[in-house]
This record gives sequence, structure tokens and C-alpha cells, in this order.
Amino acid sequence: MTRIGFIWIAVLVLSCGSSNDTSLTTEGVIVDLAEKKVALMWLAPDCPLCQAYSTRFTELAAVSAPDVSYYGVLPGAHYSQEEIEHFKDSFAFDLEIVTDPDYRLSRKLGATVTPEFFLLDTGYQVIYSGKFDDWATDLSQKKLKPTAYYFKDAIEAFSQGKHVAINHVDPIGCTIEYD
Repeated sequence: MTRIGFIWIAVLVLSCGSSNDTSLTTEGVIVDLAEKKVALMWLAPDCPLCQAYSTRFTELAAVSAPDVSYYGVLPGAHYSQEEIEHFKDSFAFDLEIVTDPDYRLSRKLGATVTPEFFLLDTGYQVIYSGKFDDWATDLSQKKLKPTAYYFKDAIEAFSQGKHVAINHVDPIGCTIEYD
């Protein structure tokens, strides 16, 4: 076997066999997102749309099916614990927030903006990604009230074992600036 062939096999074995899919929350709790059905909200505490959608996301979590776990995801390492706590207190975000300091989870799922919403089955299978609803039509344009509830509809269909009719809607938000 050539040296390059040995290195390639070693890389494959190490990347497949030692996958660590656990994440740490801002409260220091370790969660394994691959082992459960999850609804995720990518957020940035200073993003106006995240601030607006945080309450809607937590309200949805409170009335949703119990087989789906809800988390915020904080991409990068740009915010202090104090800024995160201020966001949670100011916008009634009472869910755990998973940290993604190296953007590993963000890259794995292809997150591009905050807020962006993902519904995942076990093993990171994406069931839905994109906008929460159609309220925001552009960064600075919003309708009086939403008329399409993409994320909620996807969660309801998924929880009932039905086909998710709309599995992606291009998100609108603050761009995630990968370091």
C-alpha cells in the first residue's frame, strides 16, 4: 500500500469512527443533537429579526409535540455570556442555546443567516430549513401579520408522520460571517 493510500484510509477511519456530535449549551449542558428530533433557531443576540422571532420560537416550543426538542444555536464566538443572558432576559428566550464556536454545526447544516430555522430528524437528517413564516419579506420589510407558517407546518406534519410539503424556504436575516 502506498503512503498516500494509508493516509487516506486513516483519514476515513478517523473521520467516520470518532465523530463527536455532542454540543455544549451556554449553560454548560452537553446535548447530542444527532440522537433526537430537534427544532433549531440560528440566532445572534444583536440581530433585529432574531429578537423578533425569539418569542415566536419559544411559544411554538411550548405548544409543540413533545417528541421534538427546541434549541437556539449561536454560531461563532462573538458574544459574551453577559450578552447572551441579556438577550435571553430581554426577549423571553427560555430555551437552551447550543454554542457553535467553530461553526461545525452551522457548516454541517449549511446555515447562512440568523434567524434561520431547521427541523432535524435523528442523525441530522434535515426535514425543513429556512424561514419561520412569511412575516419578514426582506431585512427591513415586514407584513402586518404572517399568512404562511412554514416552520410550524413542517413540525406539525413531521410530528404526525405526514409528508412535509414545503421543506425549504430561502431565509432572510443577518448573514453569518464565518471566520
